[in-house]
Amino acid sequence: MNTTVKNKILQKYFFKFFKKYRIKTHRNNITLFHFPQKKIFRKISNNKEGIKKIISEKKGIEWYCKRLKKNSKTRISYFYLSKKSSFIDLKEVNGFQVKSWKSLEHNFSYLIKVFNHYKKLYPKSYRNKIHGDLTLDNVMFYKNEVSIIDWEFFGAKEKLKGYDLAYLFLSAACIPYFKKKFSLKDEKLFINLWKILIKNKYSKKILQNPFNYFEKNIKSDLVLNKAMKISKSKFFPFLTRRHHKKKILEIIKSINKYEK
Repeated sequence: MNTTVKNKILQKYFFKFFKKYRIKTHRNNITLFHFPQKKIFRKISNNKEGIKKIISEKKGIEWYCKRLKKNSKTRISYFYLSKKSSFIDLKEVNGFQVKSWKSLEHNFSYLIKVFNHYKKLYPKSYRNKIHGDLTLDNVMFYKNEVSIIDWEFFGAKEKLKGYDLAYLFLSAACIPYFKKKFSLKDEKLFINLWKILIKNKYSKKILQNPFNYFEKNIKSDLVLNKAMKISKSKFFPFLTRRHHKKKILEIIKSINKYEK
């Protein structure tokens, strides 16, 4: 068998493998595969920025597991790093995901579960390391357990207390409403969520004008800004329509006025 024929066979095999196991994601310099027989997700990259994200993923999971008082081997099956490439094998997490585009009425109880889980884990200091993309798309639910996944942005700079939780609650009030109206019931539920953040004394710089804060911080953070330039759709604040932002900010302003 000559070299040309061998190459064609290998290319054909690789194409079938790629098509069968690859999972489509936001563009981010990383390719994601799922091997259901081994119950493994593999993130792999031969790109400089992609390698950095895989390293951040590893560090984020190790930090998260430490806070949970669990061995990181319960989440990481294997990690490989060289100058030109890297990959990480992540064990499947038991449970199910909630659709982030479902209404606030549908997702409210899940948001509270994530809040309680996060609050127990994170330090109470003024600034903290962040997940950086905490939406319901990156959370697994199993019975009474909550598991946060996808730690690629753990390499971002430390942010003010409440960054991730405000981002989570705001995403739940924006993502489902890219194309549909915010109902009166949705408004009341959002008010309840935002009051929880105020009650827990998270940063006023975030809570008074979250869109402005998140957009500025994403643009000024080296890690987050690079991710945004590759795929702006990864960050909901830049996709939310002006009239919906205005509506949310009016609600927040009314809460702040009432809380004073």
